[in-house]
Amino acid sequence: MATAPGWYPEPDGSGGSRWWDGSAWTEHVHVGSEASGVPAVKPTLVYTPWIWIMVVLPSIAGLPQYFIDFSRDMPTYSQLRQGSSQSAMLALYSDPAYVASLAAGWVVYGLLVLFAFFDRRALIAGGHQRTFHWAWTFLNALVYVIGRSVVVRRQTGRGFAPMWVAIALTVVALIGGVLHAVSLMSTMISNMPG
Repeated sequence: MATAPGWYPEPDGSGGSRWWDGSAWTEHVHVGSEASGVPAVKPTLVYTPWIWIMVVLPSIAGLPQYFIDFSRDMPTYSQLRQGSSQSAMLALYSDPAYVASLAAGWVVYGLLVLFAFFDRRALIAGGHQRTFHWAWTFLNALVYVIGRSVVVRRQTGRGFAPMWVAIALTVVALIGGVLHAVSLMSTMISNMPG
């Protein structure tokens, strides 16, 4: 039966305690009569596959919105002037591409929360004493990625890459969204009579 990890008297009998990790003696020693807790070991795990999936997934999930034909379902100017039926005005909301895009958004949201949980668990298994809690992902995945990057950086001296990549992808998506909206508006305006 293996001896549990913990502080034990120095094996050479010189006094003090040495940390037994469950399989071998470590270099962690304590001089004195009392030693408690686990020795502070600098964690080496910085990146997990989960954090990189969390960084890239929102950008990939946002791509289908660029393929929805909003102009097809928009009521024409004449329909709006004539007080068209509500079904014409709400046609977009029954568009299968739009409904699929909404459903995919909720699925991705749930997956991001799950991946944050897996990422935090991997960091703890990798030796991190403090981690950024996965539940911050409920606010936004970017909140978790930034907070996690800061906490990991404080413990290991590196780990900002996911944060910078996520911020860059968010800026690109924002610019793409604005350009897409401008394109849609210009199409609508050009279809207006006179």
